[in-house]
Amino acid sequence: MSDQIPVYYVLYPSEKAWCSDFVYEALKKYSGMNVQAVQLKDVMKCKGGIVHFENIQLLKHLSRFRSKAMLRKLHEQNVAVVAGVRGRVGFKQMQRRFDEVDALAVNSDPILHEETERLHEQVFNIPEGVDTFAFRPEQHKPLEFTVGWVGRDHKRFKNADLLPQLGFTYKKATYNDYIPHEEMPEFYGSISVLVNMSEYEGFCRPILEAASNGLPVVSSDVGVAKELLDDDWIVKGSPRLNVDKYRDLLQLLHDDPYLREEVGRENRERSLDYDWEIVVQEYDKMWARVRRLDSLKVKPVL
Repeated sequence: MSDQIPVYYVLYPSEKAWCSDFVYEALKKYSGMNVQAVQLKDVMKCKGGIVHFENIQLLKHLSRFRSKAMLRKLHEQNVAVVAGVRGRVGFKQMQRRFDEVDALAVNSDPILHEETERLHEQVFNIPEGVDTFAFRPEQHKPLEFTVGWVGRDHKRFKNADLLPQLGFTYKKATYNDYIPHEEMPEFYGSISVLVNMSEYEGFCRPILEAASNGLPVVSSDVGVAKELLDDDWIVKGSPRLNVDKYRDLLQLLHDDPYLREEVGRENRERSLDYDWEIVVQEYDKMWARVRRLDSLKVKPVL
């Protein structure tokens, strides 16, 4: 890989392994580029390649002045900068700083992609991925019908506080009640259905992971739901005003185990298109097309 452009993938500064860590592992495994992990504090040391911020909100750790200075310095060091727009929260908070990077990678939300294109000339559609071997249907199912929920339950827009109103036994995987990513397939194997009641999401990785595990999913109309789920299992409108609709759909799944298997099987089939080996190819294509690569001394080998 010595003749390939290095891609410096910036890890999120978290005490616990989180999204950026296992995305990096997938990139390292499948990318045709020379992908290297780098901490935010070490970004200025990068030379002659691409710096990739999985989430542009990482720039919130730097003042606008500091990030502007960082970009100028990186350009002097023959580096292009790519940043991900992971959802509408990041879009709203960071759109004034889009001009600080050379290219933006947007999740599969077509409306968000269109809105981002109005503000930047280089925008790429890069979905999330999943390890479809690790996250695969399990033989062992819970004896009791159990609803699962995954996310940061302290964020009100995710509506975790509505779970007790659904009327079913439930269990959560949250940032505070931390489950290592490699143990999440076991979590999905211990539930009967995943429910997502977020008001908005960028992609909503738990939907993809649960689908890959062969589970039915009942979700609000956010993120990748439209791509992975049949419309019958998507609840339109405000989750807080439609708790009864979630409850009714969960009751259908509770009453019919064969329906749970059928829906889970369909979800699994759709999830295969998001296997990391496929998705990482989109990362490679994006990095190869970043316009500033025209000025880099070393060309990518794909």
